[in-house]
Amino acid sequence: MPFPLRLGTTSYIFPAGLVDNVQRLAGLVDDVELILFETETMSNIPTPRILEDLMAEAERSRLSYTVHFPLDLPPGADDPNTAPMRMTERIIRCTLPLRPWAYIAHLDGVQEYARGPAANWERWRRESRALLERVSTWCGDPRLICVENLVRFPYEAILPLLDELPISFCLDAGHLWMAGCDPIPLFRLYRDRVRVIHLHGIRDGEDHVSLEHLPRETLFRFLDEVYASGYDGVVTLEVVGMENFFSSWRVMVEWAGHAGAGRQRPSPAANT
Repeated sequence: MPFPLRLGTTSYIFPAGLVDNVQRLAGLVDDVELILFETETMSNIPTPRILEDLMAEAERSRLSYTVHFPLDLPPGADDPNTAPMRMTERIIRCTLPLRPWAYIAHLDGVQEYARGPAANWERWRRESRALLERVSTWCGDPRLICVENLVRFPYEAILPLLDELPISFCLDAGHLWMAGCDPIPLFRLYRDRVRVIHLHGIRDGEDHVSLEHLPRETLFRFLDEVYASGYDGVVTLEVVGMENFFSSWRVMVEWAGHAGAGRQRPSPAANT
């Protein structure tokens, strides 16, 4: 039976490929975030055969997919011939048959006009808007594009884009906690635009570690808020590796019992 929230995690839990990870995660989560990459020597961008296997597993296990773009999208580079845009278009064209729940996008915040005390956020947003409008045409529905808040620039910078464009928001609660911010007010403000929530712990300045490293009170208060709102998007445990995932999964089971809405799940040991 499902958690009271639609739980997801990444495709980098087991030391195996995309299909093996999805198959072994089936029954433990409702969504898998496909983290894709390509270098000169390696690539895990799905081949037609792998796409068929992923679609079959989604149907068999009633899974959905989110897709994380492998490259940050740099404002001012909306020319489709730039490397990030070519890669983004390729990823979208390749994965559309999976009917992803969302595409997770990082906007670059390290260019000269988007950093430091003299940051020109107006220009950054103008160029980001043009970039996102182009990307949205490739997936056919701008709501599938989820811009994620990051640690390296203030989350307030992306909020006007949500007001101006019919895109969605990936609210990364872990990034907000790392920056010393409470995610609840932001969730309440953009509740109807939050298509994906990222959860992960923080340890000694490192993020994307197990939820075990978050105070239960902090985590449970946020999850209680999300659950009470009737949220129907995906809550992704954005961690990698078996230890981080299974310890985080057990924390979520603990929260589900705390919320009085937990239901029995298969034992993680059955899938390891």
